[in-house]
Formats: sequence, structure tokens, C-alpha cells
Amino acid sequence: MKKAIIFLFVLAFGSVNAQTIDSTVTSISAVKIQPIKAQFSDSLMSTHLGVRVIADDLKTTATLYWELLMSNGAVSVNGNYTIQGQDYKDWCNNSTPCNLWPFVLVGNKYGLTFINEKK
Repeated sequence: MKKAIIFLFVLAFGSVNAQTIDSTVTSISAVKIQPIKAQFSDSLMSTHLGVRVIADDLKTTATLYWELLMSNGAVSVNGNYTIQGQDYKDWCNNSTPCNLWPFVLVGNKYGLTFINEKK
């Protein structure tokens, strides 16, 4: 009986360990942009701008992580962009939808042209 209990404990512990979620694998929301060659060494054009909020004090400042994605999904270049001042106040308080505002700020900062796929 003692061996059966130990066996069940080991089996249950092994099952819990096998189902660990890898939180380092995440996706990023992206919008389509006019294809550009982000780096001289790139063999493919960057076709999407991905943006994710990585920090937000919910009062005056937010930090965005952005990346230009090539047509094969690989990251060409990336960086951080900080929203503060009037840009932060305008988030959700202007004619641009809240979920698109970070894309607009980063896109304007780096001179990207967005493509509207709705026809």
C-alpha cells in the first residue's frame, strides 16, 4: 500500500511538471505597413509593425515595445518607445481608436505608411 501511494504521488508530481506553461513565448499584435527594407542586410522587406505595451503607470507614462516584422515573420529591427505628456493624454481621448493609438505614434515617429486592407 505504501508503494502504491508513493507511486501515485510521483505520477501526479510528474504530470504537473509536464504541463508547465512557457510564458516567454508570446505573440505581438501587428498592422500591415508599406513594405520597407529596414536594414541594408535584410533579404526580405519589412511588411508589418508590431507593438506591445510593456509598462504603463496608468497616469502619465507608458513604454511600448515595437518591432518591424519581415514577410516571413522574423523580426528585422525592434526598440522601445515611451509615450508621455500630451501623447499619453490623447490615448483614448481622440478620434483614433484606443487599440490603434500606439501603432499610430510609433508609425509616425519612424515615418511608416499604414496599409488599409479593407476594401
